[in-house]
Amino acid sequence: MAAAVRAWAEDQGNLTIAGKVKYSYSDLVGGRDTASQDRCQTVQAVAEELIAPLKDCGVDADVLEDLQEKIDAYATCISKPREAIATGKTLTKQIEKSFEAADGLLANGLDELILSFQSTAPTFFDDYRNARAVVNRAATRDTAEGDNTAPAPKAA
Repeated sequence: MAAAVRAWAEDQGNLTIAGKVKYSYSDLVGGRDTASQDRCQTVQAVAEELIAPLKDCGVDADVLEDLQEKIDAYATCISKPREAIATGKTLTKQIEKSFEAADGLLANGLDELILSFQSTAPTFFDDYRNARAVVNRAATRDTAEGDNTAPAPKAA
């Protein structure tokens, strides 16, 4: 389409119109997604203004309508990654809030409530406390580069 409009404009000596649609194929399909959409939309708009003289170049209402449908479909596709990023950020914030709420429940509720089971259910109490203990894995590993094995137990 861009080539047809440019060829017609060059033939007519209309360098203004030729300049508006002077895009290579890689200009139209490469680069940033919104820039590609804008360039294609510019070509479609210029061609629509010149539909009558462009019939000899194979450009008619059906071709222009098809191009517009493709531009619209492309615009819908390029907005989806942005929507996914925005949704992902929102969900991440919600997850962080949920974890904070769960941590608060554990620290301010269950960790204190478990004390009531110390004498009546000592095994349950010990299991809970052991599960809640923070394990410092970095302290059990050799810090030498490339050595990820745990140190051997010391003899008694």
